[in-house]
Amino acid sequence: MFKRILTFGVAFGSVAGAFMFIHLKNYGADQAAFHKYFYIIFQFLIIPFTAIYLAIKTYKRDVAIKDNADLKPGNILMTGLFTSLILAIVVSVVYYYINSSYPEIIENAVKYDTEMIDKQKEEITKALVEKKDERTFDEIKTAYLDQYKPSFQLRTNVFQFSSVGLLISGLMALVFLRRNKKKNTSN
Repeated sequence: MFKRILTFGVAFGSVAGAFMFIHLKNYGADQAAFHKYFYIIFQFLIIPFTAIYLAIKTYKRDVAIKDNADLKPGNILMTGLFTSLILAIVVSVVYYYINSSYPEIIENAVKYDTEMIDKQKEEITKALVEKKDERTFDEIKTAYLDQYKPSFQLRTNVFQFSSVGLLISGLMALVFLRRNKKKNTSN
């Protein structure tokens, strides 16, 4: 079964990575808000949901054919978690490849974000003073721009994909558990 989880994770992780490459390539080019939100929804919700759903359905089919038994919620949760972790690792590897092979794409994104942050310097400084935060504007700017480091991308991707994966697989476990109870009570 791990072979199937690996297959779904790598396949859909490659799709998410390609979508990330397209997003970064066009980053800052007068993007509409719709484009940014579509990217977030597509990469972090639709792709993981599809990968996890297909992995669990395939696992369910294999278990039903092989053992003639129902799935257990723990198996569903672990299948979803491992699929989402493989997705995160593949997307992070794609980001590392983009960062090392096409540094101009990352530099363009950093330059664009730096310009946007510098335009909001007064608002950020004012908010820091109001909240009595001891950090300086430059510290906040550096912390924000750290998101372009590959290590930060790996941590962020693992967190985002695994949390979405656990949520989706948990919901699917509840659905399958409910179906199994209905099927068992009707017999």
